[in-house]
Amino acid sequence: MKFLPDCPRLVRVAVALGTIALTAACGSSAPGSAGTTPSPTVSAARGVDLEQGTATVMNAQETVLTSPDGFTLYYLTVDTTTAPKCSGACLTTWPPLLTNGNPSSMVPLSGTLTVVMNANGDQVAYNGHLLYRFSGDKAKGDAKGEGLQAFGGVWKVATPSLTVPG
Repeated sequence: MKFLPDCPRLVRVAVALGTIALTAACGSSAPGSAGTTPSPTVSAARGVDLEQGTATVMNAQETVLTSPDGFTLYYLTVDTTTAPKCSGACLTTWPPLLTNGNPSSMVPLSGTLTVVMNANGDQVAYNGHLLYRFSGDKAKGDAKGEGLQAFGGVWKVATPSLTVPG
């Protein structure tokens, strides 16, 4: 009987097909491979980088903390890290400085930057003061929110010398 003349070739093809099937069943790192489900990619958490700038505060140039895009940062005098007074409608005028990682500063600061989980999200605080921007500031160096009374307290420009509340 001579109906399997290429038996070694047939074995090689069968082994190759078995290997392909086994690879597909066990998964592969190649995207789009049969039998695989891509796992979600997790990007590294990135924190915000605070900076210092100058702003005109009450008609005088002052060194202030600024957001990564260079806008003046503020705090509300009655805010606490555990129960922010600025929430809901307040956040339209005073957007919080949020992060998805550890905050840092482009320049040395004497105080401490932290992240506080609260109703606003993962909010950046400096020396225990929650930080916000003011929607009325239209250009870098603006400090139009200084001294405004709203939401039960007074809004103040955040400076590098801001001390811990208490």
